[in-house]
Amino acid sequence: GAKPLYEFGLTFELGIGQFARSKVASIYPRYTIVNRMGYTLQIVQSGLEDVAGTTIEIKDNEVIPVHWMDNRKAKTLRARVVPAIGSQDTFTTGWCGALQPDQVGSFAV
Repeated sequence: GAKPLYEFGLTFELGIGQFARSKVASIYPRYTIVNRMGYTLQIVQSGLEDVAGTTIEIKDNEVIPVHWMDNRKAKTLRARVVPAIGSQDTFTTGWCGALQPDQVGSFAV
């Protein structure tokens, strides 16, 4: 069956003060999404759009880490804009093309 894949970044620094002889390890998610669109976004790993429980909802101004739901699928994301729960908006949008989070740049959603 499908297994999740968690990717992390690590930094190692020297401690300060009384911890000067220690090394401090910090662990961060490799990918983080920051929603600054003014709308709610949904993201999903490509190939899992129709699989229940794999879509993540990101409200405006929310920051979330990204982890892969299925380590066998492409490491790309798809996104769409959805109305906020409780709003009067009734529009619907389709999924955008595959986004590659390891590529630096701007992307149209």
